[in-house]
Amino acid sequence: MIINPPLHLLAAFEKTYPQSAPDWVIQLPDREVWIAAAAHIDFMLYSADHNASTQFSYRSAKLKRTLLQRPLPSWSRYAAGTIVQLLDSGLEISGFKAAVISESQSNLPARYDHAVGLAIAALCHQIGGRPYSPDAILEIVEKTRRQYVE
Repeated sequence: MIINPPLHLLAAFEKTYPQSAPDWVIQLPDREVWIAAAAHIDFMLYSADHNASTQFSYRSAKLKRTLLQRPLPSWSRYAAGTIVQLLDSGLEISGFKAAVISESQSNLPARYDHAVGLAIAALCHQIGGRPYSPDAILEIVEKTRRQYVE
């Protein structure tokens, strides 16, 4: 249960998606990554830590491309790969627009990207009504790393 999401998460969501309010706010257990999201037709992702956004569909993500047919930004590859993997496994979700932040002091890009993948996996499970455990989403993101990111 989320009691107090960081104000800068909610501010980033409101600034990026001014016509929407978040339907879901999630913090990863034992991690300092937060995600706020609302339903949408495609997948829109804003990283407050990078001050950057990207938009992709399931189809474009399978090709590791944005909707504008540009390569996915490196910070979003775990997220896109995790979404592809979950949809391929039969999880039924449409799309969402999300803002993600990390309150970690780590400046390691790989650690941040991996944590974003974990947050996306948790979000997708919540949207799809599928229970999950921290070990299960870790396994999903590790598979994403091996089969999609590398």
